[in-house]
Amino acid sequence: MASRHEVVVYTRRSIERVKDRFNHEVFEVDYSKRRGIRGADFVRKIRSDIHKRRFDVLNIEQLGTGALLAKTKGSKMSIITVHGRDLFDASWFLSILYSHILRKENVRVVCVSRFMKKAFLERFHIPDEKVSVVPHGVDTVLFRPVKPKKRNHFLFVGRFVPDKDPLCCVKAFKILKERYLFDEASLTMIGGGPQFNATEDLVRSYGLTDDVKLIGDVSNMGLPGYYSEASATICPRLAGMVLLESLACGTPVIAGNIDMAPEIITHECGFLVPASNPSVFAEIMHDIFCSRDERELKGLSLSARAQAEKYAWPIIAKKLEAVFDVMPS
Repeated sequence: MASRHEVVVYTRRSIERVKDRFNHEVFEVDYSKRRGIRGADFVRKIRSDIHKRRFDVLNIEQLGTGALLAKTKGSKMSIITVHGRDLFDASWFLSILYSHILRKENVRVVCVSRFMKKAFLERFHIPDEKVSVVPHGVDTVLFRPVKPKKRNHFLFVGRFVPDKDPLCCVKAFKILKERYLFDEASLTMIGGGPQFNATEDLVRSYGLTDDVKLIGDVSNMGLPGYYSEASATICPRLAGMVLLESLACGTPVIAGNIDMAPEIITHECGFLVPASNPSVFAEIMHDIFCSRDERELKGLSLSARAQAEKYAWPIIAKKLEAVFDVMPS
């Protein structure tokens, strides 16, 4: 989008950010990490710069405290993107505040899936025409096949929280090893969070420390190698960007049949199963990925990449620009 428009991104300061990869301005600020005040602190520190620039469009990447920026006079039009937890975790007070903001004439909403749009409209009862669906995009240049596959190797990527259910991954892997007597499998788990220690304890209690590796957080630049060599990525519940990142690296996904997964995963590039059901996940892991020949697995990999290319950022940017085209005069 920055190739056709003047774009400024406001974000937290990061020593890992490689600005040379961007063709737009990045405005970095230091703000509080404390839950409950970090959003307000971020808004406070960028509000004056936004007012000074007077943008045509202000794209607010969450239905959180940042939505307060839509009440200011910093832009002709404000677009609030709704991802998921920002909608369902809103308190009654914030819900009332959001309802007031969302009814402003120059405010539009973008939901990342049809599922999310339906939930959003049921929650806030605003006109359907104010809400558009623009799915997540993926950087298909960064996320691409970069390593050969390891046969019978599985991957989990995400926060170690109940919404992602990393414990289900470990339980499914144990069933794969015991019920199917399959000793040649391995599992790598990437990420961190409140359930990291519990997941580590479960791996230890099952006696799987030789086959299951928890390696903590990995930068975006390092993720393609892990995705590429996996037979499949396991997403027991909510998955978000992981779905597209995995597919872009030519790796099929076994995903819980909830949220946006049914809108992205087809039978050519992955499998939808009951969410957080370790027995069914183990069955698919064995019957599909541990039993098919190399030709069939190669076909799945090529289909995964082809599906991800439908969500490449240039394509998604055009969909977002279509929302800009309805900007109030």
